[in-house]
Amino acid sequence: FATARILTRRTEKAMLLPAEAVQCVEGRPLVFVRMTDDLFDARAVRLGARREGGQEVLAGLEPQDLVAMTHTFALKSALLMSRLGAGCADD
Repeated sequence: FATARILTRRTEKAMLLPAEAVQCVEGRPLVFVRMTDDLFDARAVRLGARREGGQEVLAGLEPQDLVAMTHTFALKSALLMSRLGAGCADD
């Protein structure tokens, strides 16, 4: 008996991130791209294969983007908290 992984496609422009860098919001995968020291952009991405603790990102990022690799759940929580008051402004 043996376990094998067979690569059935080749992707030239995919990036491999740690799986922890990818969060899901409303069923859509996203990563947090650093804009300044204390500002991150939640960027929707298209995912590919998952392998050995890494996640392939096929679209949504540029090679020069600085992606948060750790503490992404805290960034996701801050994003969701910022949405709590949306649409509930006083007249």
